[in-house]
Amino acid sequence: MGLQNNNENESKWFDEICERLGIHGETKNTVLLTLENNRKILGRPKSFNECEAMIKQAFKAAFK
Repeated sequence: MGLQNNNENESKWFDEICERLGIHGETKNTVLLTLENNRKILGRPKSFNECEAMIKQAFKAAFK
């Protein structure tokens, strides 16, 4: 139950942060794939702020 709740939070945070940052469509998919491909290195975010930092980092890495 705890793991599912964390995944739901992460998904909700991801959508909310991407909306706020103006990340949509294929760009959003690319950011998500970048995060998932680096999951072993990055781990899972434990807070909203950590999630936002991870999204910004993935965006920069994907679109350098």
